Amino acid sequence: MLFIYALLIVFLNNFVGLKEVFVDPSRDESLIFEILELKEEVGDDGSASWFLQDLASEQEAEGCVVIEQSAVTEAPGLCYRSTPAVITTAVGQMAISKGRQGREAQNVVRVYIANVRLKEVNTDILISAYEPIRVK
Repeated sequence: MLFIYALLIVFLNNFVGLKEVFVDPSRDESLIFEILELKEEVGDDGSASWFLQDLASEQEAEGCVVIEQSAVTEAPGLCYRSTPAVITTAVGQMAISKGRQGREAQNVVRVYIANVRLKEVNTDILISAYEPIRVK
């Protein structure tokens, strides 16, 4: 595990902006991994909730509600130059339209967010999972 993390750190800066999406169309679920530049203006304790609200804004979602938010957890097994990664999570719910569908076709989805902060390499790794609650 540590070898994989060390390898990730070496190449991470080359992959900022990378987004990998896995979709199960039969269940209308998705899992998304993103490597982003660290949002230094966002505190650790609210980073997952901040990303949840940011995703809602980007997707022009309605009724975004944060249902649950974790405390900050340090991951001592994921250290770089003696600085551990910091992890926060959040769960929210929002109404989203797919593609160019109008508001009348909005689906209500539960969104699970995990934010892994690697401050020594100026990176936020965002993992988000979308679970449909009501599909129109």
